[in-house]
Amino acid sequence: MRRFFHIDYRPQITWLYPIYNRLNRTNSSALKANHKRWESTELPELSLAVATKLVLLRTVVGRFNSDYQRLLQQIGENEEQIERNIKTGTVWTVPDESLPFQLVADIDAFIFETRSAYEILASTSPRYSNYYLAAA
Repeated sequence: MRRFFHIDYRPQITWLYPIYNRLNRTNSSALKANHKRWESTELPELSLAVATKLVLLRTVVGRFNSDYQRLLQQIGENEEQIERNIKTGTVWTVPDESLPFQLVADIDAFIFETRSAYEILASTSPRYSNYYLAAA
């Protein structure tokens, strides 16, 4: 028998809360009726997808910043060698040879996640508008 456990990874993004709170306080009976049916639509899942993408983007940016700081530190620690490389037209090898690849992977992940977030937002925004504004 297999045993599983689940990791709570609810994104700590609050972009939807002001909208959700305002809908809870609306005076519009049509908006209230639609909002009560909200849970039975695809909108909660799409909201979670957007929130997850925003957290992933924040994570990717954090990784890039950390890796970039490590690169700057290694450059600072090797300034004399880098000056010799510049004068002789030779290549400087980063002491942590995986670091340039990590930076490229960070940039690649940022581009991928940004595009993915855009696609989800482009798909989700009209659905929100159609669901709520059509009732207004």
